[in-house]
Amino acid sequence: MGTSEIQRRRLLLGTESPPFRRLSHAAQVVGARRAAGAAPYLFPTRFPEPSGAICAHRAPALSTSQPALLVVMGSQPGLSDRSRGWLVVATIALLYGLSCRASCPEKELEKREEEANIVLTGTVEEIMNMDPVHNTYSCKVRVWRYLKGKSLVNGKILLDGGNKVMIGGFGDPGICDNQVATGDTRIFFVNVAPAHMWPAHRNELMLNSSLMRITLRNLEDVENCVEGRNDLKSLLPNLAANLQTQVPRL
Repeated sequence: MGTSEIQRRRLLLGTESPPFRRLSHAAQVVGARRAAGAAPYLFPTRFPEPSGAICAHRAPALSTSQPALLVVMGSQPGLSDRSRGWLVVATIALLYGLSCRASCPEKELEKREEEANIVLTGTVEEIMNMDPVHNTYSCKVRVWRYLKGKSLVNGKILLDGGNKVMIGGFGDPGICDNQVATGDTRIFFVNVAPAHMWPAHRNELMLNSSLMRITLRNLEDVENCVEGRNDLKSLLPNLAANLQTQVPRL
């Protein structure tokens, strides 16, 4: 297997981060022990604290003092030593990702839509205003569509002819999926930056909950939430009027 193929597999597994470089080395050790005819053994490992390179959020609830995985290495027939090593890395990557997601509880979509005054789809064009202390940053986003709250985005919030906005709050540890790269297209749940965040975030929109990938299912789900709430708001005045007419006067 050539160097380029190994690099491709590492990228697919997300193994370019320091924790997984160590795990890749461990996989090589496993293959070497098998080649030397070592007896089956237990391969314990501990996960390091989740970082931005692995989890898009920080998860203090994930204990680093407890073993997170115990892989039993046996004498499985039909697998090469290199394949056994990569099997270990792939298993660890999968379970580590599950641990990341389980450690950051996400609110229901209905609640997220309710708490965001503006919901839009857009593509990240530029990353700016990096904060080296808090590891947060802002992005200039080209807006493709407003699913909610278009009337709230006006004036100085609109950039470059009105089709771009600045969104801050990326990297916020209080938001599970909070990381983007240039060229990413997402559904953004945002609010206008409040006055107490000025002047650093004046005329910016602030990320309010996790980013969502653009899929037909996700778009339909968000639209259903927004339309359902709008339908409810339109029904309330009629409901109140009907109740007043039906209540008998004493």
